[in-house]
Amino acid sequence: MLLFGFIGLAFVALGVGVSAVLAAEEYAALTAQLRELSAEDWRRATCCAGWDVHAMVCHVVGMAEFAASPIEQARQALKAKRRGGLFIDALTAVQVDKHLQDTSAELVEGHAGWRIQTWNSSSGVASQAGSPPP
Repeated sequence: MLLFGFIGLAFVALGVGVSAVLAAEEYAALTAQLRELSAEDWRRATCCAGWDVHAMVCHVVGMAEFAASPIEQARQALKAKRRGGLFIDALTAVQVDKHLQDTSAELVEGHAGWRIQTWNSSSGVASQAGSPPP
């Protein structure tokens, strides 16, 4: 399985193992940054209208859950469809709503405990970051 992305103007295809390792490194870096935030920082506005840092992290956690599990993808997609409106806006609202009551500590520690999984759609098997997919 390949994951695709844009870097600058070049289109890049990364193997799922490489993508998982990169994601694990990024999650670790984000977790380290989140641990440094003060209570005031969590309440700061972001460039997304109506979202403070806490809401943004709720979205990031929700999107990571979405990416890690086909079952979670289906659950979130169904809830977003029921919400109506522009799908991506509804999806991010579902993600924020799911975690909005979580404290900053719960979000950080939940984030720190993530195991990056990749999904092999042909075998239906999840593999951990750094492990070759089946």
